[in-house]
Amino acid sequence: MEYIPEEEAFISAKGRKLKYAFTRNAKNKTGFISERKVYICESCNRCGYKKECQRYMKPTIVSPVKRIEITPAYDAVLVENQDRLLSDTGIQLRINRSIQVEGAFGVLKQNLGLRRFLNRGSGNVHKMLYLLAMGFNIAKLHDKIQAGQINTTLFTAKEIA
Repeated sequence: MEYIPEEEAFISAKGRKLKYAFTRNAKNKTGFISERKVYICESCNRCGYKKECQRYMKPTIVSPVKRIEITPAYDAVLVENQDRLLSDTGIQLRINRSIQVEGAFGVLKQNLGLRRFLNRGSGNVHKMLYLLAMGFNIAKLHDKIQAGQINTTLFTAKEIA
Protein backbone atom coordinates (compact mmCIF):
# COMPACT_ATOMS: atom_id res chain seq x y z
CA MET A 1 0.00 0.00 0.00
CA GLU A 2 1.13 3.50 -0.74
CA TYR A 3 1.47 5.96 2.15
CA ILE A 4 0.49 9.64 1.80
CA PRO A 5 2.17 11.60 4.60
CA GLU A 6 0.21 14.85 4.01
CA GLU A 7 -3.12 13.16 4.66
CA GLU A 8 -1.69 10.51 7.02
CA ALA A 9 -3.43 7.80 5.06
CA PHE A 10 -2.72 4.71 2.97
CA ILE A 11 -4.11 3.99 -0.48
CA SER A 12 -5.24 0.44 -1.21
CA ALA A 13 -4.81 -1.38 -4.52
CA LYS A 14 -8.38 -0.41 -5.44
CA GLY A 15 -7.70 3.27 -4.67
CA ARG A 16 -9.57 3.41 -1.37
CA LYS A 17 -8.17 5.41 1.53
CA LEU A 18 -7.26 3.93 4.88
CA LYS A 19 -7.35 6.95 7.17
CA TYR A 20 -5.64 7.30 10.52
CA ALA A 21 -8.18 6.44 13.24
CA PHE A 22 -6.37 6.27 16.57
CA THR A 23 -3.23 5.16 18.40
CA ARG A 24 -3.29 2.20 20.74
CA ASN A 25 -0.77 0.65 23.09
CA ALA A 26 -0.29 -3.11 22.70
CA LYS A 27 1.41 -5.30 25.29
CA ASN A 28 3.12 -8.52 24.18
CA LYS A 29 3.89 -11.72 26.15
CA THR A 30 7.15 -10.35 27.56
CA GLY A 31 5.46 -7.19 28.86
CA PHE A 32 6.88 -4.84 26.21
CA ILE A 33 4.41 -2.07 25.34
CA SER A 34 4.44 -0.86 21.74
CA GLU A 35 2.62 2.12 20.30
CA ARG A 36 0.58 1.26 17.19
CA LYS A 37 -1.16 3.57 14.76
CA VAL A 38 -4.45 2.17 13.48
CA TYR A 39 -5.71 2.95 9.97
CA ILE A 40 -9.24 2.00 8.89
CA CYS A 41 -10.62 1.85 5.34
CA GLU A 42 -13.51 4.10 4.42
CA SER A 43 -15.43 1.27 2.72
CA CYS A 44 -14.68 -2.19 1.36
CA ASN A 45 -17.98 -2.64 -0.52
CA ARG A 46 -17.67 -3.92 -4.09
CA CYS A 47 -13.91 -4.16 -3.86
CA GLY A 48 -12.37 -6.69 -6.24
CA TYR A 49 -9.41 -7.29 -3.93
CA LYS A 50 -11.45 -7.98 -0.79
CA LYS A 51 -10.60 -11.71 -0.58
CA GLU A 52 -6.84 -11.14 -0.97
CA CYS A 53 -6.81 -8.03 1.20
CA GLN A 54 -8.88 -9.43 4.07
CA ARG A 55 -7.87 -13.08 4.04
CA TYR A 56 -7.09 -13.02 7.78
CA MET A 57 -10.37 -11.39 8.85
CA LYS A 58 -12.65 -13.41 11.08
CA PRO A 59 -15.52 -14.89 9.05
CA THR A 60 -18.02 -14.06 11.81
CA ILE A 61 -17.99 -10.35 10.98
CA VAL A 62 -20.75 -9.55 8.46
CA SER A 63 -19.15 -6.68 6.53
CA PRO A 64 -15.63 -6.12 7.80
CA VAL A 65 -13.55 -3.13 6.75
CA LYS A 66 -9.82 -3.25 6.22
CA ARG A 67 -7.83 -2.25 9.29
CA ILE A 68 -4.05 -2.10 9.52
CA GLU A 69 -1.78 -1.35 12.45
CA ILE A 70 1.63 0.27 12.00
CA THR A 71 4.39 0.50 14.62
CA PRO A 72 6.62 3.44 13.62
CA ALA A 73 9.33 2.71 16.20
CA TYR A 74 9.63 -0.92 15.05
CA ASP A 75 9.69 0.12 11.40
CA ALA A 76 12.56 2.54 12.14
CA VAL A 77 14.52 -0.26 13.84
CA LEU A 78 13.91 -2.54 10.84
CA VAL A 79 15.26 0.09 8.43
CA GLU A 80 18.31 0.65 10.63
CA ASN A 81 19.02 -3.10 10.82
CA GLN A 82 18.57 -3.48 7.06
CA ASP A 83 21.12 -0.70 6.49
CA ARG A 84 23.55 -2.44 8.85
CA LEU A 85 23.12 -5.81 7.12
CA LEU A 86 23.67 -4.37 3.65
CA SER A 87 26.70 -2.27 4.60
CA ASP A 88 30.21 -3.45 3.68
CA THR A 89 30.93 -4.42 7.30
CA GLY A 90 27.63 -6.32 7.59
CA ILE A 91 28.32 -8.27 4.41
CA GLN A 92 31.81 -9.15 5.62
CA LEU A 93 30.52 -10.32 9.02
CA ARG A 94 27.80 -12.47 7.42
CA ILE A 95 30.34 -14.08 5.07
CA ASN A 96 32.64 -14.90 7.97
CA ARG A 97 29.88 -16.24 10.15
CA SER A 98 28.81 -18.79 7.57
CA ILE A 99 32.39 -19.80 6.82
CA GLN A 100 33.66 -20.11 10.38
CA VAL A 101 30.82 -22.01 12.03
CA GLU A 102 30.23 -24.66 9.38
CA GLY A 103 33.95 -25.18 8.84
CA ALA A 104 34.58 -25.81 12.53
CA PHE A 105 31.96 -28.54 12.73
CA GLY A 106 33.23 -30.05 9.49
CA VAL A 107 36.77 -30.27 10.86
CA LEU A 108 35.58 -31.76 14.15
CA LYS A 109 33.51 -34.41 12.39
CA GLN A 110 35.70 -35.28 9.41
CA ASN A 111 39.30 -34.62 10.46
CA LEU A 112 39.08 -35.34 14.18
CA GLY A 113 36.55 -38.16 13.80
CA LEU A 114 34.07 -36.78 16.33
CA ARG A 115 30.76 -38.53 15.74
CA ARG A 116 29.50 -38.70 19.32
CA PHE A 117 30.69 -37.87 22.82
CA LEU A 118 32.18 -40.84 24.64
CA ASN A 119 31.47 -39.54 28.16
CA ARG A 120 28.18 -39.26 30.01
CA GLY A 121 26.93 -36.24 31.91
CA SER A 122 26.80 -32.64 30.84
CA GLY A 123 29.92 -31.72 32.83
CA ASN A 124 32.03 -34.36 31.07
CA VAL A 125 30.60 -33.41 27.68
CA HIS A 126 31.46 -29.75 28.31
CA LYS A 127 35.01 -30.67 29.28
CA MET A 128 35.41 -32.76 26.12
CA LEU A 129 34.01 -29.95 23.99
CA TYR A 130 36.36 -27.43 25.61
CA LEU A 131 39.36 -29.66 24.87
CA LEU A 132 38.24 -30.08 21.25
CA ALA A 133 37.72 -26.32 20.90
CA MET A 134 41.17 -25.59 22.33
CA GLY A 135 42.78 -28.11 19.97
CA PHE A 136 40.87 -26.67 17.01
CA ASN A 137 41.90 -23.10 17.89
CA ILE A 138 45.56 -24.07 18.37
CA ALA A 139 45.57 -25.82 14.98
CA LYS A 140 43.92 -22.76 13.40
CA LEU A 141 46.50 -20.43 14.98
CA HIS A 142 49.31 -22.69 13.73
CA ASP A 143 47.92 -22.53 10.19
CA LYS A 144 47.66 -18.73 10.36
CA ILE A 145 51.25 -18.41 11.58
CA GLN A 146 52.47 -20.65 8.74
CA ALA A 147 50.50 -18.63 6.15
CA GLY A 148 51.68 -15.27 7.52
CA GLN A 149 48.12 -14.09 8.30
CA ILE A 150 48.51 -13.66 12.03
CA ASN A 151 46.94 -10.17 12.24
CA THR A 152 43.94 -10.81 9.98
CA THR A 153 40.75 -11.96 11.64
CA LEU A 154 38.10 -11.82 8.91
CA PHE A 155 37.86 -12.98 5.34
CA THR A 156 37.15 -10.21 2.85
CA ALA A 157 34.34 -10.19 0.32
CA LYS A 158 35.45 -10.77 -3.27
CA GLU A 159 34.84 -7.95 -5.71
CA ILE A 160 32.40 -8.72 -8.53
CA ALA A 161 33.84 -7.69 -11.87
